[in-house]
Amino acid sequence: MQSPEPVGAPTAGSVPRWVAWILIVGAIALVGWAWYVAGFLSEPSAIGRSRLALLIYAGYGGLAALSGIGAAVGVIRKASWGRRAAVVAAVLMTLTCTGALAGVPALLGVLSSRGPSSN
Repeated sequence: MQSPEPVGAPTAGSVPRWVAWILIVGAIALVGWAWYVAGFLSEPSAIGRSRLALLIYAGYGGLAALSGIGAAVGVIRKASWGRRAAVVAAVLMTLTCTGALAGVPALLGVLSSRGPSSN
């Protein structure tokens, strides 16, 4: 019987389960951070470019959090796209600097995990 994936292609099943939990913790932290940053939008000094910077930073944090949750679901379900999603989410979290505490270990865990053994 032939496998649906090409030989040597990594699957989410090869990603350690702890990576999903780190992505979830990082997503929770990023939601909190995005909420905190968005709270500054009501300040009188949040006009013009300052407001735009706050919107972009809060939005990017929310996007990184959503990608982390999605990737965690893919890793937990051992979906074929889970590994790639975990790499993307870990990179997005790392780029926020706030989520780097979760993004760096998650990225290392995904990259150090092995794909299926070739027969």
